[in-house]
Parts: sequence; C-alpha cells; structure tokens
Amino acid sequence: MADILANILQGGLISPKGRLSPTCGPKRYKNSPQYKAAKRKSLKPTASTTKKSTSKKRSKSKSSDGDTMTTTTTTTTTTTKRRRSTSKKKKSKKTFTLEEEIESLGDLASYKIPENLLGREGKEGATYEVYSSLTNKSYAMKAFRPTKSATKISQEAELQKEAASLGVAPRILTYSGSSRNKYILMDKLTHRLSDLAKSKSQNNQLTTEQQEGIIECAEKLDQLEILHNDGNALNLMTDDDGRIYYIDYGFSKYINKKLLKKYGPHVNGCLTISMLVRSFRHHGISAPLLVKYVAECKAAAARK
Repeated sequence: MADILANILQGGLISPKGRLSPTCGPKRYKNSPQYKAAKRKSLKPTASTTKKSTSKKRSKSKSSDGDTMTTTTTTTTTTTKRRRSTSKKKKSKKTFTLEEEIESLGDLASYKIPENLLGREGKEGATYEVYSSLTNKSYAMKAFRPTKSATKISQEAELQKEAASLGVAPRILTYSGSSRNKYILMDKLTHRLSDLAKSKSQNNQLTTEQQEGIIECAEKLDQLEILHNDGNALNLMTDDDGRIYYIDYGFSKYINKKLLKKYGPHVNGCLTISMLVRSFRHHGISAPLLVKYVAECKAAAARK
C-alpha cells in the first residue's frame, strides 16, 4: 500500500504492462476528447470571425468612408469600365458600301444651289459640296452644263478612276451623262495647294515634300500611260495629311506612241509639270525643284 501511495505521489500508476502517464496529467489532457472538442470549437468560424474577415476585406478603404462606401466604389468602378467600352464602340468608324454612300445623298440635283458652291463656276460647269448624314462626310459633285457630251463625261470619269487606283486622284463614287443631270461625284479634298503656298507659314513657296508629291503623281500617271494635260496650279489639291492629288481630268488622254517617241517615258514631266511651273510662276509661287525636274525630263527627251 505504501508503494502504491509512493507511486501515485510520483505521478504514475503501476500496471501489469508497465508505467503509464497519468490520465489527468498535462500531457494526457491534450489527447483527451474534451481538449480536442474545445480546440475544434475555438477554431470553428463563428459569426464574429466571419465578420472580422469581412472587415479585413473592407478595411482597405475603411479609413475614408467605411464599409458601405467601399461597396459603392466597387460598383462605380464596374460601371465606369462599361462606359469606356461603350465610348470606344462609338468612336469606331463604320464602313459603308458604295451603294449605301450614294443612296444616303438623295437627289443630287437638289445640292446645286449657291450655298453649296465650291470655288468659282468654270466654262463647263461648277462644283458643289454634297453632304451625307449617314457617313458624316462631304463629297464634291462636279456638275456639267447640258451641252457637255455624255461620251466626254464618261471618258473623264474613267481616266480619273484609273488615276485614283494609284492614289493620284480623288475616288469617284458615280457619274452620269444624262440630259437631266450631268455630273461626276467624288471624294471632297480639303485644301488647294496654291492656297497653302500663299499662307504665312510657306511664304509663296512650295515645300520640298509638296514638290516631290507633284513629281510622284506625274510619274504614276506615266506608269498608267495617262497624260493629265491640264497644268493649272488650281488643279492640285491636298487632303488633311498633306498628300497631293491631281483633279480635273477633262483634258486628259492616253499616252500614245507618238508622245512617247517625242518625250520619252516622262511625258507628264515634260508637259503637265512644265505647265504647272508656268502657272505657279503666274501666281507668284516658287517651285525650284519642279523647274529642275522639267529641265531633266526635257534633256532626257532631247537625247533620244
């Protein structure tokens, strides 16, 4: 009995299998069902724990307006993104077929009023501005007098179409040689080159880029075997990017063997640009690079 009491006092019990740790001691208690249950209870996500995790998510902006404003901010952010994507769709340019562009203009004869006049009236007619609310674009309608033959209108339009294929002339939408309304409808260009040359920034001079553009267009016309043949400075236009275009193909014709034999491969250089140099000189506009190009073309033709 004394041994049992001594064993108990030392923190153990004697058993046939040997000494065991006390069932109520600190080591054994951690493995007890009561301890495990208490531990599970403490780790179980209670309402306060959930609220705490929620507050952690919201604590990022709690310093300014609290939880409610955080939710509102998130919603606002989502709404803003949608608006931006919508605005991008509005800015995207919709493409239209040629038929849709023409149909949106309605009766072209109704545009022939003084308010729509572009420039001055010429011997063969006048050019009017035509606007489409569908494409939000302006077009130029070259209207002819009733005496203009349908054959000549067709020839002018077809030559301009070929020139437009290489970016030398404005695009033609349609044309008509009927007795009721004779016209050529084309894209409207923004600036007349002579007006740009007379501006304060250019001081009655063509820039090197502008003169190179004139020469490039002439050489493209030579490739197409088309002689523009109307070297009036007023027949040179530019778009908003400064690209040069030749307009008015009423005097144009195909380059034949006789012209090639006389002027060589640079027929437009010898004839059209030569006329342009004289026209620019008449308007008081300096174009030294064009003068040099014409001299080179004529020298090459003389050596043939």
